[in-house]
Amino acid sequence: MDISGGCGSGAVVKVYKNGSLVGTAVTNTTSWTYEGLAVSELDNIYVTAKEGTNCEVASATVVVGCSGSSVTPVIDTPVYAGDDVLTGSCGSGAEVEIFQDNVSIGLATVTGTDWSIAVTGLVANTTEFYAEATEAGFCTAVSLSKTALAVPTTALTGSYCGETTEITGSLSASSGILQLYKEGTPDVAVGDPFTLNNTGDWTVTGIDPALMGGDDIYAVATLTNGSVSTSDPITIGNKTDDANIPVITSTDLYEGDDEITGTGIHGDEIYI
Repeated sequence: MDISGGCGSGAVVKVYKNGSLVGTAVTNTTSWTYEGLAVSELDNIYVTAKEGTNCEVASATVVVGCSGSSVTPVIDTPVYAGDDVLTGSCGSGAEVEIFQDNVSIGLATVTGTDWSIAVTGLVANTTEFYAEATEAGFCTAVSLSKTALAVPTTALTGSYCGETTEITGSLSASSGILQLYKEGTPDVAVGDPFTLNNTGDWTVTGIDPALMGGDDIYAVATLTNGSVSTSDPITIGNKTDDANIPVITSTDLYEGDDEITGTGIHGDEIYI
């Protein structure tokens, strides 16, 4: 940029940036001009003038401002307490600085209009983040603050008995991958991985060979930014043999009857 000002006749005018001499201005009677000064926001600029044998005097310091605002950065949400990376968006070419609990944790890696930074030590409902983005020649913009949330709970739903090739469950997370496991030595992944969506429900299919009675299973969801949610295990029930299915032998049941009879296996609990 070019800067200019006034001075005494015949003065020698020197230009300083952040306390360092950058050059001597071109004077013309009682005015001066300095061309091509490279500046950044918050640089301190001042000049000195010396006329002949008179003492050198300094101007007031001018702080370089900015023109317009950078694009306001955005922190991707939700942020979970188990996350190991924080992501978001910004203006192209911006320098993005991230603050965790009001302390800078460094500059994010920016690719195009996306940014990311590694994070640790997040505490649910306590840890807060905000981002500052600065594009060359523009004022710094500050994001909204975001608070880390508790990692959502994964649960298996429904009851299962005997040969089973499909398992359902719930998880209030909109992105990530869920995998079903059968306990063993070692535990084994079963079925097709499920891509989480906004419905809050998931279904694992493609379980081959089928799960059988006595199998203990659980689900593990790995969310987009590193948090992991593991369900409590459930056990696939054993299917009653067809020959042992209870039978109702009462016939001609009427309203007001106080008894119903049938057959079953000794020791079984029969539910009506």
